[in-house]
Order: sequence, then C-alpha cells, then structure tokens
Amino acid sequence: METLIPYARYSLEGLKAAQTLIETAQENVSRSMELGYQGKRIDFQAALDGDSGTALTPVAYVDATPIPQTYNPSHPKADAQGMVPAGSNVSIAQEMVSVTKALHYQQAVQNLLSTQIKLAYQMLQLGR
Repeated sequence: METLIPYARYSLEGLKAAQTLIETAQENVSRSMELGYQGKRIDFQAALDGDSGTALTPVAYVDATPIPQTYNPSHPKADAQGMVPAGSNVSIAQEMVSVTKALHYQQAVQNLLSTQIKLAYQMLQLGR
C-alpha cells in the first residue's frame, strides 16, 4: 500500500500544475484588452527536477511576443517616438488551446487517481 503513496503525490502535483495553467490563461484572457499587457506563459519543463524527474513548482514567465503599436503622440501612454501599444500580445485562441490541454491533462490525472484507488482497494481485499 505504501508504494502507492508517491504516485498519489505525483497525481496531486499534476492536478496543481493543470490548475496553474488554467489560472494563468484566465488572467491572460481577463487582461487581454489592457494596453501593453504582456501575457504570461508557464514552463513545465523548467519545473522538472533533473535528477529525480519529479515535478516542482511550474515556472511562470512573461511572453516576449511583441505588442502591436500605433502612432498617437497625444496619448498618455505614448513613448518618446509617439508610439502607443495597440492592445496586448494575448491570443484568445492560444489561451483556449491552453485551457483545453489543461482540462485533458486533469482528466488523465483523475483517471490515474481512480485507478490507484481501485488498486488500493483490491490490495486491501487481498490482505484480508
């Protein structure tokens, strides 16, 4: 039974990672109309411990995709050249893909947890 405990922890970490991805996409979509907002991305590869392969906290970083600019020197957010951000670099379609991936990932982890619970129950039945 004790051998199943680490797998349950990994499943919990997977659910937390998927939740982080959904929350990041939610923030990006809600702020997508702000002038100059740069969307955030999550790097799960950087969140893996190279020695053990276990998951650590996902790493968030700012998306460096350029923000479209327009010329409006009278705007309060205009830079020295009179350029103003014409929105953000957030793609709603890309955010929807991120959320869909996260939901599929959550479903897979939930299936894994369900299998672990069934296996633990069967092990208990064998031990009687």
